[in-house]
Amino acid sequence: MDLIYTNASGKDLGIVQNFTLDLAFGKDENNFALTVAKEQYNLQAGYFVYCDNTDYGGIIDSIQVDSESENIVYKGRTFQGILASKYIKPTTFKGSLNTLVQQVLEEIGFAESFVFVRLQEDCTLEEYKLEEYTNAYQTLLTVLEKVNCKMQLQFMNRIIQLQLLPIIDYSELDHWESSLLNCTVEKVYNNVNHLIVYNADTEKKLDLYLDANSTISTEQVYTGMDERVAVLLSSAISEEEMRKEGEDELKKLQDINSISVNISGKDTTCYDILDRVGLIEQRTGIEIKQKITKKIITMTDDSLNIEYQTGEIKE
Repeated sequence: MDLIYTNASGKDLGIVQNFTLDLAFGKDENNFALTVAKEQYNLQAGYFVYCDNTDYGGIIDSIQVDSESENIVYKGRTFQGILASKYIKPTTFKGSLNTLVQQVLEEIGFAESFVFVRLQEDCTLEEYKLEEYTNAYQTLLTVLEKVNCKMQLQFMNRIIQLQLLPIIDYSELDHWESSLLNCTVEKVYNNVNHLIVYNADTEKKLDLYLDANSTISTEQVYTGMDERVAVLLSSAISEEEMRKEGEDELKKLQDINSISVNISGKDTTCYDILDRVGLIEQRTGIEIKQKITKKIITMTDDSLNIEYQTGEIKE
C-alpha cells in the first residue's frame, strides 16, 4: 500500500519511501506521526498524507527534528481529527440525516473542504439533544449510530470525502476466532449494579439499581455477594439532576467488556468505526459482540498492522 504526500492544495507530489506511520482514530487520539529519514523529504505544515481507498491519512500540523537523530517526524491530525478539532454548540438534532450532516459541515466551516456523499436511502433522526459543546467528529458518530449509520473519510481528488453508509454487523456474518488472531478479550459477568449518588453539601442521597435487563430504577434487585456498589459524589441540587447524572455514570460503569485485536497484512479490507463484530474465545467459550470504537494503524513500506479496539453497543 502506497503512502502518498501532497502539497497544501492537495496536489499529489509523490510516494513516501522508507517510512513508519503510526496513526489512530476513533474514540480518542485522532492523530498520526510519520517518521522519515532527514535527507529524503521536505514536507511542510499543511501538506496531506494518505493511502488510496482507505481512511488512513491526515494533515501535517507540526515537524519534529532531533539534532541527534537521523529522522524527521511529521505530526498531525487524521481526517477524523480534523473534524474533532471543531466543536458543535448545544443544539437539538431532528429530521433528515443527510440534511443534518450537511448542516454540521456548514456550521463548522467545512462545507467547501469536504465532499459529502449522502446516504442513498435517507433516514429520519428522532429528536436528539446535544447538552454541551462536543467536537464535531464525536457528535456525528453519536448521531449516526442512532440511525444505524457510519461514515467513511477518504482523501480523493484534492479533497476529503465524507460518505454515509449503513453499519455492518459482521457478528451475524462471521465471528473472529481467538485461536486465529493475536487478541485480548475480557468479559465481566458482575458489573456495578447499585450506584449511590451523594451530595455531601446537602446530604442528599439517591440509590439507583440495575436489573438483569440493564434497566435502571430505584428498586433493588441484587443483594448479598451479587450486589456491587459504587458511589458518585455529586454537586447536583435537584433529585432530577442527581438521577440523570447517576444514570449516565451507571451506564458508563457497564462499558467494561473489551476486545483488542491485531490484524497484520496488506489487505486493505477492514472494519469501520461503529461496525459490529463478535469474538469467540475458544478455550473459555467466552462470546462477545461489540462495536469498533478505535483503529490503530502501524504502517511501513512493506507492512501493515491494524489494531481494533471495541466498546459496548448502546441500544
